[in-house]
Amino acid sequence: HRDLHSFPTRRSSDLWADYMRTAPEELTSIAVFANPLGGGPDAPAEIYVAFDGDDLGFADQAIDPIRRLGTVIGDDIALKPYSDTLEDGGAPPPGIQFVARSAFVDKESVPDIVHILAEARAAERSPVIALRSVGGAVSRVPADSTAYGHREAELMLVTITVGPEPAVEVSRPALETIWENLAPHVNGAYANFLTSATGEDSAAIYPARTYQRLAAIKRRYDPGNVFAGNHNVRPE
Repeated sequence: HRDLHSFPTRRSSDLWADYMRTAPEELTSIAVFANPLGGGPDAPAEIYVAFDGDDLGFADQAIDPIRRLGTVIGDDIALKPYSDTLEDGGAPPPGIQFVARSAFVDKESVPDIVHILAEARAAERSPVIALRSVGGAVSRVPADSTAYGHREAELMLVTITVGPEPAVEVSRPALETIWENLAPHVNGAYANFLTSATGEDSAAIYPARTYQRLAAIKRRYDPGNVFAGNHNVRPE
């Protein structure tokens, strides 16, 4: 499930991304290399892995290259039923604000993204920063087959800021700076990691032609925008 590594460096993050590009499709991974809740800029990188299968030898062979990226200081990887890999997110307690943003990263932008995030993780008031490997079988489905169309992306980037509202507001300028630097190198958004529900943010979830198709459906069946309590597709 998780390795703790002592490598918060740009080079190690590059190597992680390089390996996930060629890793077996049974393996997926998340690299969390900025987590102020877990110790701030000097905290170790957290590498989450999930391997679909019960062949322990094959699983170890797939995971070992990640272990070798740095010095492992904690490892709780174990065989688990599929149901035990899922965790309920839950709602934040009263007074706690949760701000999530996400985007997709194409192969050619990976080095730029890693460089930006390696610097951002050391900055004061950095959010939680995670890179998720995507691709595999998902990438072989045509982009216009479903509402989810960002199928050629290599990574998904997520930032999360959480805390009492005053603390979140104090951290907002640093968050905006990170995303301004990221903007030329990312595209789209993933609905599950997108707190805002503005029209611009919602449109980023879908490729342009898909959004236009959804808007046309909305104009036909919900012209008054009654169903608006979501990442809203407006009937415009």
